[in-house]
Amino acid sequence: MMRRTGAGIVLSVPALALITGFLVVPVVLMLLLAFGVDLFSARPPAPMEILHRLATSSTWGAVFTSLSLSIPVVIVCTVLGLGFAVLMTKVGRGLQAVLTGALFLPLLTGEIVFGYGWLIILGRNGIVNSMLLGLGLIDEPLSLLYRPATIVIGLIGVLLPFAALPLSTAYAAINPELRLAAASLGASRTKTSLQVTLPLLLPAIISGASIVYAISMSAYAVPALLGGRKVHTLPLEIYAQYITAFNWPAGSALALVLVVLVLVPVRLLARAQSGMHQEG
Repeated sequence: MMRRTGAGIVLSVPALALITGFLVVPVVLMLLLAFGVDLFSARPPAPMEILHRLATSSTWGAVFTSLSLSIPVVIVCTVLGLGFAVLMTKVGRGLQAVLTGALFLPLLTGEIVFGYGWLIILGRNGIVNSMLLGLGLIDEPLSLLYRPATIVIGLIGVLLPFAALPLSTAYAAINPELRLAAASLGASRTKTSLQVTLPLLLPAIISGASIVYAISMSAYAVPALLGGRKVHTLPLEIYAQYITAFNWPAGSALALVLVVLVLVPVRLLARAQSGMHQEG
């Protein structure tokens, strides 16, 4: 028994070293820099100076922009995921495979390639403007890029699988006899969906929404490509502080704000989900 325990510890050392070196140490350094403790500088800024830098219009503007982009993405991904889950139960296995492949196509191509694809579609000489000009609906190309709505569309395309997959699994696991029983008792389709199906899907909705929210809040590639210099999100502001301004303490403080904005809602949703499991 002791030999097995020792072997397990030895085998876990490489994994622990990787986690410590690439996760724990960077997080600790970020926290130290955020609170004004700079190990690489002889004169680190005071904590109050960091707080003063955070209390700027650009910082709060980036926070508001990130939230205003992430919340619509979560809502639309959840609604589309519900529709995808229902559709998957109505079609045959062959079409299910095709729909699943199409759903995961953005993840297979990568965010950067997917973002450049939207640049080709929505650019001034892109597919959408070419079609509208060809149909005579517009006289000159529309400016469709570098807007918040464009970023929302791009994030929805990338993050939809994270909401649709758990919803599809949960919807397929619901016993069809429950809906038949509700219908036999006189419940309409709307009432059955709201009072029977939706409560059973709530854990999957919360799981998908948590993942979509966390990734959309911390997304960098899609906002950078589709938003350009006109839309400033919190990850872009963090990048600017670290790479452009070389202001690591301010960048670390912003990163800490991002971590809090992500972890607090996700934690609240996780507690709500665990409460549902206990009640069930």
